Amino acid sequence: MPSTGMEADRWVLAAVDADVQVLELGAGELAVFDVERDESGAVLTGLGWTLERFQRRFGHHWVPGRVELSAGAVEFRPREPVASATPLALRLHEVDSVDAISKVFNKTVRVGVAGGHLLAFRCREPFAFAEQLRMAAGAVRATAA
Repeated sequence: MPSTGMEADRWVLAAVDADVQVLELGAGELAVFDVERDESGAVLTGLGWTLERFQRRFGHHWVPGRVELSAGAVEFRPREPVASATPLALRLHEVDSVDAISKVFNKTVRVGVAGGHLLAFRCREPFAFAEQLRMAAGAVRATAA
């Protein structure tokens, strides 16, 4: 039973071992340092800057790690200890599209996010993970409307 005061959007809905790759960065967004602030006024780093930093660190290589889907975000943490300083967190309201792709040797979930960015998650059950991600993103959009 969760304790009182816990944020429901931090509860893990799904967790999978996966590899991630930043396939495309949206055009024009990275020329400006993207800054957002939370309710307390603390500076949050924008999605474009975060993805560019991740791609600069790992290039176009697959990065093994763990993906956790919560009611508010998709978070990826690289498995390697030296890479742990470069996690990814996508808020679900930024997710535009989710597509499961299954080929003979490559099963991926492609996630399109705000700004034209495209990520791929390589995992064993792409259709199940894609459906969970679609449902969570749809729930966020429904509550925002």
